[in-house]
Amino acid sequence: MVEVRPAGLGAMELTAVLGELRSVPVRLQLRWPWFAMAAMLAGAVVGAFLSYVRHGRTGSMRRHVADVLSGMLVAAASLIVPAIAALPVWAMPTELGSFLIASVAAFLGLDAFEALARRVMPSVASKDASPVAK
Repeated sequence: MVEVRPAGLGAMELTAVLGELRSVPVRLQLRWPWFAMAAMLAGAVVGAFLSYVRHGRTGSMRRHVADVLSGMLVAAASLIVPAIAALPVWAMPTELGSFLIASVAAFLGLDAFEALARRVMPSVASKDASPVAK
């Protein structure tokens, strides 16, 4: 197994070396993960919409946008720190995994973040002091 940590996007070439033996170079093209980003956005929108329907179509537009953003944030964080998501290893780096994580996180929305904050930091103000209107 080889772990590669590229410094950015673009072309790169990998060669394995063992003593005097060298492998055939393998060329890779690293690009921005547009499909993963689209899957995160789609999942977050679906999750926020389902939350909207579940709560009887109440709440402000600002709150629903915040739910979408929280879904995308959690999905992006799960790509950086895979241990925070409870998905199988095969699903983590896929667009389907990004969609699922974003949809669940957006469905739970800011309520989950606020509950976690109150549990981790008991001095956090009450739920009524949320900066995002419901």
